[in-house]
Amino acid sequence: MKEGVVVLGHGSREAVDEANQFIVEVTEALQKLHPEQRMEPAWMNPRAPRQKLPEAAAKLVAQGVERVVVLPVFLTAGLHLQEDVPALLDELSKLYPRVTFRLARPIGFDPRLLPILSDRLREARG
Repeated sequence: MKEGVVVLGHGSREAVDEANQFIVEVTEALQKLHPEQRMEPAWMNPRAPRQKLPEAAAKLVAQGVERVVVLPVFLTAGLHLQEDVPALLDELSKLYPRVTFRLARPIGFDPRLLPILSDRLREARG
């Protein structure tokens, strides 16, 4: 079964494109770790001038993917992950009935984040 991954972030308006570029960088880094996977970045923010989840899914389906995992680059399961993304996945399941769509968990609390946060705290203190 061919599997594809949509790396999903929130994103921002074009004026703050660094937030959008972050998702591109995460997708590229994950692609290097998992070269066998087909990956597409996507953004939830309607003001982000980038590809949205339906467009990313369509690209993967066009490549013959039979299973799509949506990998959220979100710290917590806010409204996008509780309501918006499941609704989009329901729509996509109807549009592509032969494709399975799965939503991965958000990052959540993970002790591996603590060293990064500690580094940022030290940087801020000088």
